Amino acid sequence: KHSFMRLLRIGEKSMRSLQNHVYDGTTPQRKINNLEPYWRKRYKEVIKPPLDAFFEESLYPSAKKHPKHSDVHELDSDWSKRKVYGYYCETMGYEVLTDSSGRTTLEPIKDYNGGAERQEVCSWTSFLRYWAKEHPKLLVSSKPTAAGGSNNSIGSVREKKRKAAKMEGGGGPYLSKMPFNV
Repeated sequence: KHSFMRLLRIGEKSMRSLQNHVYDGTTPQRKINNLEPYWRKRYKEVIKPPLDAFFEESLYPSAKKHPKHSDVHELDSDWSKRKVYGYYCETMGYEVLTDSSGRTTLEPIKDYNGGAERQEVCSWTSFLRYWAKEHPKLLVSSKPTAAGGSNNSIGSVREKKRKAAKMEGGGGPYLSKMPFNV
């Protein structure tokens, strides 16, 4: 009996309860905790309502509909998700500061709305999770491409070098250095 308790890591009270259920022929009922976790309740009551209002009142009016997909909205290419987060923090009364190592801190804005009370701001990761979950159809449009190039600057440089090498040698960079024509 005691080795069984030790293996299952249960105490005497739990063991007695299990024995009573065995003797009575009943199955033990697990207690269900109906309490909502504090963090979820705080998210629903404190953090989510201002985020909902910010997205509906500030972002969606400035976003345009995607040309191919009617249910997708796009922000201009001069926006980024990081800039949107900074704008959100400004509307809540905070300024986002970034140090040289990339860490962000929130500083209260002095004289925010003439002394109005600042609201609580979510973290950067919570902001991204909210955006991905609640507004997956709101996108930041990619940077416009220059004269048929690609968005990837490294890839476009490589492509230009390849084209230049083919133009110079006729048969690619290796065949042009051969002493005879193949």
